Amino acid sequence: MKESAFFNGRGPFLLPRHIRYALIDLDDPWISVAGQIEGEVVSERIQRFLDSPEWSVVDSAGTVLLMERPGPP
Repeated sequence: MKESAFFNGRGPFLLPRHIRYALIDLDDPWISVAGQIEGEVVSERIQRFLDSPEWSVVDSAGTVLLMERPGPP
């Protein structure tokens, strides 16, 4: 997946390669509001991230996911 596929609300977001962990709350109010405003676009972006072979779920609690991608510590 191209890193420019991520969006920060103003433009493409380039996730630095040294970032190995992502903590995502699928019930975060921002996700809900953005989903209401942009509809399917937000859902598709989140789904692309979750489906990426680059990332894997390490643990979860309710709607919160801890994800990791391999790389140097």
